[in-house]
Amino acid sequence: MSPLDRFKWLTALNAMPSLTPAMIKVAIALAARINATTGLLNPSISRLAKDTCLESRSVNRALKGLEDLGLVEVKRTGGGTSTQTNHYRLIPLTEESPLTEESPLAGESPLTEESPLTEESSTPDRSVTPPLTVRSPEQGIEQGNNKGKEKPSVPPSRRKKKSPQPEDIDIANWMWDHINGLAPGQKKPNFETWADDIRKLREIDRRSLDDIRAVFLWAHGDNFWRTNIRSPAKLREKFDVLNAKRLNTQSRNISQFPERRKENLSDYL
Repeated sequence: MSPLDRFKWLTALNAMPSLTPAMIKVAIALAARINATTGLLNPSISRLAKDTCLESRSVNRALKGLEDLGLVEVKRTGGGTSTQTNHYRLIPLTEESPLTEESPLAGESPLTEESPLTEESSTPDRSVTPPLTVRSPEQGIEQGNNKGKEKPSVPPSRRKKKSPQPEDIDIANWMWDHINGLAPGQKKPNFETWADDIRKLREIDRRSLDDIRAVFLWAHGDNFWRTNIRSPAKLREKFDVLNAKRLNTQSRNISQFPERRKENLSDYL
């Protein structure tokens, strides 16, 4: 049996509702185990069990079912050793098989010279799509390739961008007043972008408005950081570092001046 015949045989078996999943697995394993040189087919039950991930008794039941349906011929050798395994032969559906005149599928006509697939043309006629039958596995291939080619659904619309709150805009302007005060006449920033960065500090990073003001004021009062923290985006990027330095400075001040128990924002103005 050629590879193409084996493929047609398996495709036809796959369309038979009377076959169990185990029988389909064993049939595939048998088709894959045919020796291309000698044509022998004699895998052991344990080998078929490994190929199909089934137990040996399940393999035996599946083989018996395929044999009873006339799909596989079994020549038993008694077994017992690796050299005395059963010999199998896959019975093409053109021979006597479950698809006889008494079969529910007996009314279907096989491929003829008038059918889309002929000896002169090995390619099915794409303009004709006959119903899928056991005798025409090529139709199943064509229909399977067309399956699921529906138009893709329209992707959901992008999420609406969140707008900054009034307090975000107020802090953005407040920060600009301090930064511009160091060197008046600077080019004004995009306050909408600044306010959105403040919103991200609040909503994403979970920073309070008081902490945002306090950390910025500390950085603005530091000789090094005042020239580096010149936007809310930069403040957000370095927030943890700046806040740690601020708290460290506050702790030293409290240890030196015990009467100062709370930080006063006016100290940084």
